[in-house]
Amino acid sequence: MANVDWPHGFIPVGSVDGSNSPGYIRKYNKVVGYGEPLGKYDPVVIAASGIDIERYTAAATIVGVNLNYGAVSTATEHDVMILNESSIIEGQTDTSLVAADTGLNANFITSADCNTTTGLSIAEVDGGTEATTSTLDLHLLRLAPYIGNAAGTNSRWFCVPNNLRFV
Repeated sequence: MANVDWPHGFIPVGSVDGSNSPGYIRKYNKVVGYGEPLGKYDPVVIAASGIDIERYTAAATIVGVNLNYGAVSTATEHDVMILNESSIIEGQTDTSLVAADTGLNANFITSADCNTTTGLSIAEVDGGTEATTSTLDLHLLRLAPYIGNAAGTNSRWFCVPNNLRFV
């Protein structure tokens, strides 16, 4: 049976150090002038202001994963799971990743929108970028061990973020 195409961002699920805590929660704001919604489980970065957050963009260093929805052009307060080098996050790939891709690295795919009906992020693992390059956004730990999740298109993977900004 084929994997279900259900992009849902990056869900914090645990830690490779055995603590079972993927990080800690800190409050941030999304400013009214930010012209994009923030979805639940969107990877986020510190905005140019130095104190607010916005959705991850290419080649940025993430601070964590947003835990609640924030409408477009609306000032909203957000709980952010601050990640560390041991944090495990789970995300779906947009293309085919196979078991042999375990241990490689890949990038995020983020969109200017999220699912405004569910409030969920539609960010995914960019399955077309897998490589040994350690500067890519994510390290692919393993295929997530869920019933019905098989290597291939739309598979769900446990990942560790490579490019973090510690706050």
